[in-house]
Amino acid sequence: MERVQKMTTQKFSIGFFQKDANDQKDAFYFPFLKQLLNNDIDIFPKPVCFGNRKEQKKHKKTSTDGVEGIPTISKTCACLSSFVFQCNKRQTRPQAALIEGKIGRIVIKKGKRTEISVSSDLWEFHSCIIFVDKKKTTVLMQNPWRERTARTRSVVHIADLRPHLFHKVAKKFRSYDIFYKAGAQVGSSDCRVQLLRFAKAFGQTNINTLLTNPLAFGWKLLSRGAKP
Repeated sequence: MERVQKMTTQKFSIGFFQKDANDQKDAFYFPFLKQLLNNDIDIFPKPVCFGNRKEQKKHKKTSTDGVEGIPTISKTCACLSSFVFQCNKRQTRPQAALIEGKIGRIVIKKGKRTEISVSSDLWEFHSCIIFVDKKKTTVLMQNPWRERTARTRSVVHIADLRPHLFHKVAKKFRSYDIFYKAGAQVGSSDCRVQLLRFAKAFGQTNINTLLTNPLAFGWKLLSRGAKP
């Protein structure tokens, strides 16, 4: 534990997380993500992977988890309700969370044939990031996927959001103004690294100015919240 704590204080680079499976090491990843965002933001301490408690319980032990000494994702990841509860508390800072939703088995057309993205007995997870500002009742949702691809198609409304957990998050904040920004990822599994690149650019922007007018920074309005 002491060694991990020391390493989290080291200065990492995005290149470090491109190697092997370093991007999956949350003890290193989350402090570096916070550093890159470079604004007065609270980051939820765990990836949000489950839509509800029932779904979380299903992952107490899976074929890829349960290895001795390694906790299952039901312990290392959080439920959506936990993040929503945190956002609904009296907050002075925007709340951010890493959303990691199941995308299932995507059928991709390649000429006259089709391919399934992963084998039939596995689920693939995809990482996105969300910022919730209670004071300005604004939500910013960033997905590393490029728009108009087999996975995302065109995102115009909340109903178009993928993966499904990302869509469920947005529905929890329907009374807020919800903005969306796509990335450049196509077909690879480096979404967490893509988010670090996004965070670096995000950290160079004054968040108060951004939240005042997201459209000026290239964010797309998906839903205008119901104001009192």
